Amino acid sequence: MGYLFILLVTGPVAMIGLSRLDIGEKFLRYLQDGKTSSIYSTGLRKNAEAGIVSDQVKLAGCYVEGRGVGINTRQAVKWYRTAAEMGNVSAQRHLGSCYENGVGVAKDEVEAAKWYRKAAEQEDPRGQFLLGNAYDRGLGVKADAEQAFQWYQKSAEQGYIAGQCFVGNCYEEGFGVEKNENLAKMWYAEAARSDPKETAKILKTLRILY
Repeated sequence: MGYLFILLVTGPVAMIGLSRLDIGEKFLRYLQDGKTSSIYSTGLRKNAEAGIVSDQVKLAGCYVEGRGVGINTRQAVKWYRTAAEMGNVSAQRHLGSCYENGVGVAKDEVEAAKWYRKAAEQEDPRGQFLLGNAYDRGLGVKADAEQAFQWYQKSAEQGYIAGQCFVGNCYEEGFGVEKNENLAKMWYAEAARSDPKETAKILKTLRILY
């Protein structure tokens, strides 16, 4: 195994009829319409600075993708870290990815695995998958097929398609668990029930790799 699938307002808020708590969602919808505005981006930053964790994550994403603000990966890491330290699992996963890939911060696989673990231990299925993949590849932790399988399985049991595909592959290949073609087929079928196209894409990648 060893593959990671390897994603606002200035001035009085009342003037435009937005509450502090819903500015973030409205900002993202505004950008999805193909618009950008320094007014909106400034307001999202103010929400982040005021401690609204969900908007800290959204602001980090905006810095990554250049949505309404200039691309600035260091700022993205700053806000992901702020939210991650408050226990936000999405921020923990993203911060781990930044460390894994050296985006906005020096590459550090141990730190990557640490943040994946924090998300995984909060029962986040994507975090569980990423931690399983870290054990699969020996990324920041000692490679351990059994640990990889166990975290993939936790992810799969929560319905995460990539986790289901990888658990199926573990059973098919006897990776971290005894070979069992019937269980492999069961997990592949479970994934396909949720999203046939995504499942086919993941399985195609697994076939190429293994």
